[in-house]
Amino acid sequence: MIKKDDLYIAIIKYGADKLETGVRLTEIQSHIEKIGHKVTKRRLERIAYEIYIPLDDELHYGDKYTGNAFTYLKDDNLICLSVESKFRLVEHIELQEARKSSKYAMRAAIIAIVISIITGLSSIYYSKKQIETSTTIDTAQFEKIKGLKFNSKSLDSNLHIIIEQQEKLFQLINKQESQTSANKK
Repeated sequence: MIKKDDLYIAIIKYGADKLETGVRLTEIQSHIEKIGHKVTKRRLERIAYEIYIPLDDELHYGDKYTGNAFTYLKDDNLICLSVESKFRLVEHIELQEARKSSKYAMRAAIIAIVISIITGLSSIYYSKKQIETSTTIDTAQFEKIKGLKFNSKSLDSNLHIIIEQQEKLFQLINKQESQTSANKK
């Protein structure tokens, strides 16, 4: 079922389609009844008085400002939307579009969160599975590892050089300390 517009919005939308030609109050009433709104003529006059102005400026300035507010509506004259009402309609349409965009953005955000949760959980699952699975090395790999030789001679010679350099540094530091203490005396 299609959600029908609020009575006020429905009246404005009907008038927005006929800005230049104008509409009559009877046309508005029949349209409103067709789309499912029940409204009395007096109530419709009050709403239309706030939304519409006469298409003929003489009626507008002659009636609306002298206190005979509903004269131009009762005589079934042509009326059109006021500028303010047109802007209300534009604001209403923008609000509806903003709501749709907001719903779309919310759905996209929820989908992104669900995808990241699924990704995180699957990562945890596969990590745990990898940890729990024993590692097997086939014979060819084992023979390759066994064939690797450790050259201890190069390590020994490198350690010997490092130790000699450290001993020379200690001797140099001790020599400088003894010279500094001799100079102070």
